Amino acid sequence: MDKDESERQMRQAGDLTDEIQREINTIGKYTADEISDLKSLKKSADALETYIGSVGGCANTILTKEEFRIANQLVGGAISNEVSGKYCVDFITVSFDKYIVYLGENNTSEDFVVSYSWKVSDGKNRGNGSMGLPAGDLRHIYDNREIPNQKRIVIYGVACKIF
Repeated sequence: MDKDESERQMRQAGDLTDEIQREINTIGKYTADEISDLKSLKKSADALETYIGSVGGCANTILTKEEFRIANQLVGGAISNEVSGKYCVDFITVSFDKYIVYLGENNTSEDFVVSYSWKVSDGKNRGNGSMGLPAGDLRHIYDNREIPNQKRIVIYGVACKIF
């Protein structure tokens, strides 16, 4: 999950979305069924663009659950629940070979500002962050791009403030 490559793929997905929208806007060229198919394809391309930005760690994007489901089904990321039910939000991982990304997942009907800390088990590497996380959405909190051998982190000190 090279960052430059992720950015390139995200731009390509955005270009595809724009191209599909231009075709949808072309009056009289397509039947109603074809327009419906194009709109479905555009929805998938939009989801893929947002997914790459978030999971690829190359844009400050927020994924809806539907975008996540659509795009992850297309690319086949391995999903694992890391922390569920312990805090106001849950944390999952998505992995592709050696690349692992942690996402905060808001399964509530509240919009939160989430503060959190993380560390590796030996305590040699640690960090913290804060992010807005709307109801029902997911957002990137950590990936192992800089330290590929660091596969697991411990998330702690999670606090949520409703906004």
